[in-house]
Amino acid sequence: MAAEKPVSAIVAASSAQVTVEERPLWQRLGPDSDLHRDILGRLTRRREAGRQHREQRFDDWNQVDEQLRMVIDLRRSAKLADKTEDPTTKEMPFGRAIAMPTSYAMLYVRAMLETQILTARDPQVAPGGPEDVKGARLIEVGLAYDLDQSNHLLNVFQGCFDAERYGTTVWYDSWFEERGIVRERPISRLDPKVAAMLSPWQLALARQPVERYGIRRQFNLVDVLDPFMMLADPRVPIGVHQSGEFFGHDAYRAFLSLWAARREAGGPYFNLDAVRQGAPRTDEATGRQTTGSFDTGAAVDSDSRDPGFLQTSHMGVRLVPRWWKLGESEDPELWWFTWSGGDQGGRDVIVRAHPTAYEHGQFNYGIGQVHPDRHAAWTPGSGELLDGISRMINWSVNAYIMNVMVSLYQMILADPLLVKVHQLKKPGPGRVVEVTPEGHKLIRMGHPIGSFLQQIQVMNVSQGHMGLAESLYGFGQRMMAATDTMQGMLTPDKRTLGEVQAALGQASQRVLMVARLMDAQLLKGLFGRMISNLQQFSDQARWVRVAGDMAKQFGSEHVFLRPEDLWGQYDYRAITATMPGDPARMATTWMGLLKVAGSVPGLMTPGPDGRQLNPRAVVEEIARSMGITYLDQLFIKVVPDEEIAKGVQAGNMLPVDRNVQALMMPGVRRGGPPLGLVG
Repeated sequence: MAAEKPVSAIVAASSAQVTVEERPLWQRLGPDSDLHRDILGRLTRRREAGRQHREQRFDDWNQVDEQLRMVIDLRRSAKLADKTEDPTTKEMPFGRAIAMPTSYAMLYVRAMLETQILTARDPQVAPGGPEDVKGARLIEVGLAYDLDQSNHLLNVFQGCFDAERYGTTVWYDSWFEERGIVRERPISRLDPKVAAMLSPWQLALARQPVERYGIRRQFNLVDVLDPFMMLADPRVPIGVHQSGEFFGHDAYRAFLSLWAARREAGGPYFNLDAVRQGAPRTDEATGRQTTGSFDTGAAVDSDSRDPGFLQTSHMGVRLVPRWWKLGESEDPELWWFTWSGGDQGGRDVIVRAHPTAYEHGQFNYGIGQVHPDRHAAWTPGSGELLDGISRMINWSVNAYIMNVMVSLYQMILADPLLVKVHQLKKPGPGRVVEVTPEGHKLIRMGHPIGSFLQQIQVMNVSQGHMGLAESLYGFGQRMMAATDTMQGMLTPDKRTLGEVQAALGQASQRVLMVARLMDAQLLKGLFGRMISNLQQFSDQARWVRVAGDMAKQFGSEHVFLRPEDLWGQYDYRAITATMPGDPARMATTWMGLLKVAGSVPGLMTPGPDGRQLNPRAVVEEIARSMGITYLDQLFIKVVPDEEIAKGVQAGNMLPVDRNVQALMMPGVRRGGPPLGLVG
């Protein structure tokens, strides 16, 4: 973070005079100052508005989590169609119940497919002009490195899963610099003559790595936030959050992380002594009900100087500095604030306040939705849409199980004057039931024992419940495009290969469209901010390791990135409308194309435009579609005979016997006698 520049403070010395006091903002925002009280009040009102806005969704989100964790609350009242509850009826009126993994099965397969689509390639960047072509490739290298440092695969899966169950995923991006001891190799090797003049300890000292304190890594850090912690402006739809006045999130942070970035150490945080004096000691509920609680305020050390974890709020606000008494400018600016929450009994203290250091001028937050609606305050997730079907399936299955259990238990009608009924109540097989003296008399009179007691026949009225559950599951699959084939299950009815592939393709295209919408809504803005940060903050040249097609483009697995190479105008290329296909089918298609090309001589010769089909490129595409990544090792370089003759004549090459050459070919066994040379 760039060092904060002192701003002129406008202070009303009297009702008729205004003086300008040259003091840094962090000094004017002392915990007991009037300015601190005024700014904190503005921030607190915005935080409470954001909390009330998100709390509207907590009940729905928690019920979705119950379905995913396969938990049934037997105390819950029946839920009606308008989302109200009937207190006179239980949702699950049974003594015991099990949850069916309906939502779990469908949401996980959708999240997995979306993750596969969104991570199938590294970010691609389009140059703004011809002079930016090379820079665009280097920007792609920088983005790939940053995403790898942030563990992009896990972020994408977590984001897709959050969007599927809650309808919204929240991403936070920032520029991160890791400082510490950097060890470098000696700049140059010692001259042999100089090395001979040095003693052993001097020679060992000269070969030691050079150590210095500096930047070890710098990259765009991306993290996926908990939607239960977001602070969104309730006056704008969640899908257009960048047009709001504020956006932020609550977070539980270790006090030492703030202390390490205090102003005295070059960071942005101040007023930390006041935070230590009023630090909270108990945890506040985050709204989650099914993932356990975190006792972040519990003290694990008697050292009162370290209060442990704090509840903090971090928020970006668009404001006019003069109106907030933060400066003289009357132009809207984006400012960042962090303050420790005092709703746990602690003290509200502002610990960070400064204009944004990012040139992109946006909130450092991205929003993704699986069912986007740019006109709605919130949009439901797939888990919420499946909630009714999931609960009905749970009820049907449990009703069937309870009916079966009732039919298994013997219900006997007996006369207590003739049979000792208390012996019938003893569980277990092989029971002995005695008859009373009156029963003995009737037996001696010829009455059958079967007339003393009789088992009641109970009809199982829930025979059709399992069929109903299966039908409801099918409706859910149609709604979510999560077919049996996509879940790795065989279809119950017989289908041809073409029918199965057609159904799978149509379902995949629906999921592909969801991924493309996520890409346009979330990743496009994210990568735009990342590109801006790379151009603004990268100040060190570094080597970056690349792989795959990118390594082939640069001709090496290592690319040297310099800050000036990243300058230019670039745009992120969105994901195309192609779904990653089945590798076997793709390889079959390419081999069919190669066979057709071989049967048409015109394709193998230059046409009127001077172009012809490249069979080697087709073979490489076949190998790539089948997952073969070591194709370069399968090709050998053939040297022309003229060049070989010149090399032999110059003494740079030696002729190799064909039998010896055969031994050098891959796949030939070694250790035995040379082939063809055995006497």
